[in-house]
Amino acid sequence: MTTAIFFELDGTLLQRTADSRPLRTVFETELDAVEQAWLDHYDEQVETYFGDLVDNPRERALADVCEAFDLDADPTRLTATLTEELLATTTVSDDARTSLRKLAANNDLGVLTDGPRDWVDRQLAHHDLTEQFDAVVASYEAGTHKPDGAPFELARERLPADEYVLVGDDYERDVEGARAAGFVPVRFEREGPDFWQTLNALV
Repeated sequence: MTTAIFFELDGTLLQRTADSRPLRTVFETELDAVEQAWLDHYDEQVETYFGDLVDNPRERALADVCEAFDLDADPTRLTATLTEELLATTTVSDDARTSLRKLAANNDLGVLTDGPRDWVDRQLAHHDLTEQFDAVVASYEAGTHKPDGAPFELARERLPADEYVLVGDDYERDVEGARAAGFVPVRFEREGPDFWQTLNALV
């Protein structure tokens, strides 16, 4: 029996560093200033664009901030700086890398995450994870985000197997979504016993 194990990226395989403040850093670097209203407006706009599957949601949101607050800044440049900050302030633990290598010996591995495909590929490449996976599914490709069933169905199409597992940190999107789609959900836990060693023993 073949098993395909899919992983969420942000919050599961990829963890933010303790001092991660990428958007604030962008404004401080590019404009030598930052206001909470800018940050709040960005968060509201990017959530809307992301939820509506709009292309380039970060650049669109930054353009809105520049317009709303009359900032003398190039949204494309701000987006490029933000992208680098987001990549630089995420890490993959050694335990996670070891677990992926062990699991790959007897299982097919995939990524099933919310976001645009180009951004997902960029994250994987930055952390040298691209070759670790047999399939990648980004929610933008499925036309909707988890917990909707479409991303899970696309995962099945791209990686045929007898059994499917999703490892993720969000209860509604990853656990409930996976269960409803016929995947075995495994919730990533930051606290308590070492998660990655436990995962190796479970699957």
